[in-house]
Amino acid sequence: MGVISATVPHEHRAGSRSARYTVAARFSRSASAWERALIEHPRVQTILAEQGYGSVRLKVLDRRLLIENTNVQMLERGLAAAIAEILAAVDREVAAGRARSLREAQQRRAAQSQRSVVGE
Repeated sequence: MGVISATVPHEHRAGSRSARYTVAARFSRSASAWERALIEHPRVQTILAEQGYGSVRLKVLDRRLLIENTNVQMLERGLAAAIAEILAAVDREVAAGRARSLREAQQRRAAQSQRSVVGE
């Protein structure tokens, strides 16, 4: 799930760089319920706070990541990189979970096949 664009509200593009507002970043696809839960998990807020962005909130809305209570200056000074790391960690966790689920399903099928063979 990659971010393909971000928009700053029109009234803040040339205005004060210290005002805080919501920036909408557009994903390349809709986030799954699992991805949304991971992105909006309280642990993400803790990670952002530990990096100096305690007021920032991340919310997922369909194909958009809403970065609340931020500004261009914060994004340029490291918030964008911190969010990119969070999204990469979410991708890794989802991929690992899918791999686990696949292995478990394969093991169940193999066990059922063995029981079928033994029962004949």
